[in-house]
Amino acid sequence: MAIQVHLRLTGKPQDSDVRVSWLSLENGQAIGGLKQGDLAQAAADVGASNLLVYIPGIEVLLSRVQLPSGRRSQLLRALPYALEDDLVQDVEDVHCVLGPRQGDNHYIAAIIARDTLQGWLDLLQQHGLRPRIMLPDTLLVPWQPDAWHVWCEEELAWFRSGPAEGYVCTRDIMEFMLGQAMENSDSAPASLRLYHCDSIDETALCTRLGLAVEKTAPPPVDNMLGLLLLEGNTPPTELNLLQDSFAPGSQLKQQLRPWLPAAALALVLLVISLASNIIEYQRLDKLNQQLEQQIVKVFKQTFPEVKRVVNPHAQMKHRLRQLRGSSNSAGPSFNEMISQVAPVLAKSEKLNITNLRFVQGQMQLRLELPDLQSLEKLKQALVDDTDWKIELKSANATEDKVEGRIVISQQT
Repeated sequence: MAIQVHLRLTGKPQDSDVRVSWLSLENGQAIGGLKQGDLAQAAADVGASNLLVYIPGIEVLLSRVQLPSGRRSQLLRALPYALEDDLVQDVEDVHCVLGPRQGDNHYIAAIIARDTLQGWLDLLQQHGLRPRIMLPDTLLVPWQPDAWHVWCEEELAWFRSGPAEGYVCTRDIMEFMLGQAMENSDSAPASLRLYHCDSIDETALCTRLGLAVEKTAPPPVDNMLGLLLLEGNTPPTELNLLQDSFAPGSQLKQQLRPWLPAAALALVLLVISLASNIIEYQRLDKLNQQLEQQIVKVFKQTFPEVKRVVNPHAQMKHRLRQLRGSSNSAGPSFNEMISQVAPVLAKSEKLNITNLRFVQGQMQLRLELPDLQSLEKLKQALVDDTDWKIELKSANATEDKVEGRIVISQQT
């Protein structure tokens, strides 16, 4: 069986001096003894243990309630309204827990103010403590079918009369409350057992209640957690207050709830960004296809003798290497020649280069121009603006254009 850490809180969650006591149990045996201190000390000692927390029972009303037959979900919805007459707060402000069934359609229920329960949870979480079970400390008091039990501590008295029934009151009204419990009980117990109630006159109490009253030797510690060391005393967990909206999973959702709008906005922005990226990718892909088509077109215009274009980038590099000629050639390189020729060609209007060849330091251009004057003008510009020998090898005129062949080589 895993080690369980039982931690008891005293005071109120808003107090600055909340005191804590804790006890580790394994198979009902204490490990390390009972410890006391503040929440910081408890958190350092407990860590991420299997934690059961007991809050002041005076904040929790344990009541018996009659509910109609139905599924548990239906009973939970009906529970707050069945208890409405016992509440001093609005139904919306209290947290109700449905406990074990007691006979025909009768149940034990626990009621606590939502603000109080949330206050304790917030305080525990501030110190890194996340309980699995939270119970009123009233349920630490032992119970047996034939006996009621009372634990006295400082000015308060804790009374337990059933498996999940009891209350907390001040010592000065305890006898009155016990009398009321006797009158309202369906079956009176055989005895009343008192723990740490030294100031009470058991003889007078026995006479008033009409049952045996015995002062029981308490556990070796004065803290109520010591009652866990009594044989067979196991608090019922059916009345775990951490249910429904206060269940550990629901608490996490509540903590995340303030971030939901921001998360939703982030999701919207992410979707917009993703959609924008997809659109941009499609646009760039289309542009890339257009550029690829233009590259192929330019390649075919530059090297019309190449009939099959598979990889225009690689084929262009190969052709350019051929145009540059071998490194042992005595003639100029393609780069040297084109660096002077290209700016002149760029200035000529309506020029169309249909073919360009470069072999062994000689460049041959096949051109199309509107008329012979334009062709002659281009040749003269090449002569004037470059260092190369310019020869017009041929010129054929048609109806709307002139086709010419110019050979560019090194001056001799």
